Amino acid sequence: MKIKSKIQQYFGLDDLIALLFLFLGVLYYFFPLKFRFLSSFHTNIIEIGITVLIIGNASQFVSIRSDKNRLILQMGSPVNGFAIEAIRQMRAMGWLIDGTASNKNFTDANWSKAYLVQADLNNADIMYANLSFADLTQANLKETALDFSNLSSANLYKAKLNSAHLVYVDFRNANLTEADCSNAELNGADLSTATLKDIVLRGCLFDENTKWPPGFNAKKHGAIFKKIDPMSVG
Repeated sequence: MKIKSKIQQYFGLDDLIALLFLFLGVLYYFFPLKFRFLSSFHTNIIEIGITVLIIGNASQFVSIRSDKNRLILQMGSPVNGFAIEAIRQMRAMGWLIDGTASNKNFTDANWSKAYLVQADLNNADIMYANLSFADLTQANLKETALDFSNLSSANLYKAKLNSAHLVYVDFRNANLTEADCSNAELNGADLSTATLKDIVLRGCLFDENTKWPPGFNAKKHGAIFKKIDPMSVG
């Protein structure tokens, strides 16, 4: 799917024309008698085809990179409507799930009610952000910093939160069913009213400030009690 998306981004009418020139030029070498009319300029045709391919795709690459940078910047906006539109465009281009948004800085972003299903936000910085009511079903949030963010009522069904930083995150009323929080840091996080059915907590850290649902035994799920100074986060 990713390869197909890349081809669709870079292959256009100019590429088709370039390939046609290359095809005509190469035909002369295989059928010189049949294509004698190309004898005097077949090399020029090949050069034109190669030039169009190089220049056209280089220009396309620069344009796409510029669009990506613009949308990434817009995604980090504290203005909800502005950020949501950027997310919509990123998804339409296939950039929300191909790793384009991973390792990026979205501190203070307002993604409330955002549609982030299967979004690849691996190792991104999303601290102090608003993701309330956001749909993060099967999202890749591995090693992502979400400290002090609001994920109340967010849908994190089967989300990958392995080794994520979740210090003092508000998870109230969030759906963490089958979410993988192994080796994550949950110090001070509020999961008091979250749905934790089949959640994976193996090796995750929590402290006395972490709030679990009534009767929930985090240690039995593999969580480890260990106090961490929240002021050292980031």
